[in-house]
Amino acid sequence: MTPERIARELGGARKSGADWMARCPAHEDHNPSLTLSERNGKLLVHCFAGCEQSAVIEALRVRGLWPEAEQRDTWIEWRPSVRYPAEWGRIVREYVYRDVDGQALYSTFRLEPKSFRQGYQNPSGKWVWRKHPRQVPYCLPEMLAAEIVFIAEGEKDCDVLSEWGFIATCNAGGAGKWRPQWGPYFKDKTVLVLPDYDEPGLKHARQVAEMLREYARFLAIIPWPKGKDAFDYFDQGGSELWLAETVDRLLLPWEGGGNA
Repeated sequence: MTPERIARELGGARKSGADWMARCPAHEDHNPSLTLSERNGKLLVHCFAGCEQSAVIEALRVRGLWPEAEQRDTWIEWRPSVRYPAEWGRIVREYVYRDVDGQALYSTFRLEPKSFRQGYQNPSGKWVWRKHPRQVPYCLPEMLAAEIVFIAEGEKDCDVLSEWGFIATCNAGGAGKWRPQWGPYFKDKTVLVLPDYDEPGLKHARQVAEMLREYARFLAIIPWPKGKDAFDYFDQGGSELWLAETVDRLLLPWEGGGNA
C-alpha cells in the first residue's frame, strides 16, 4: 500500500515533493489537506485541517486503504465500530454525554495509564476521535429534571454521587473547562459545587460558581470533610447523610432573595 495509491483512491491526488496530498477521509475535505508519506518502510499520514491521526487511520482502514498487518498491531476494538490505537493503553470506562432529549452526542473515555480521549459517531456513522463541536454538561437530561444539582470535577465523581441518590454533573476535560454558555441550564435551580481538594480544583469550583451566580436560585461551594473528591470521600467510609444534612443546613435558614 503506497502513498500514491492511497492518494489516488481518496481523490484530489497531487505530488508534493517526495509526498502525496489527497482529500482527508476523516472529514468533508474539498481542498486536499491530507499528506501521505513513507519513511523507512512505514506509512505516515497527517491532516492539516486538524483531524487526529488515529481518526484518519481508522477512516482509511474502513475504506481498505490501510495495511492489514498495521491494523492488527495497533488497533483495539472497544465495541463494534469503536476502535482505538493500542499505544493509548487500555480503555477502562466510557462516559456518554447526551443532549436534552437523551440522545448520545459524544463519549469521554478513561484509559490506563491514566488519560482521557473524546470521540463521537459522525452523521455517516463513522467513529471520530476528536472533540465534538457541541459540548454539554454531563448527565444533562437528569440535571434538567432536578431541582437540586451538584457539580463535581469529573465523571467518576458524578457517577459515585448518582449511586448515592444525588444528581450531579461536570464538564469533559477536567478543571478549567466549564463553559459560561451553560448558565441557562441552571436557571432557578439549587446548585451546590463540590470541589476537588487541590489548587486547580478549588480554582475551578470558584470559576464555575461565578459563571452560574446570575442563574441559580441558590448557590454554594461545599468542601469535603475528608478525601480529595467525591470518590475519595465515599471510598474512605463517608456517609451520604453528611452531604444531605449539610445541604439542609444551608437551605433551611435561607429565605430567598439572593445566592449564598
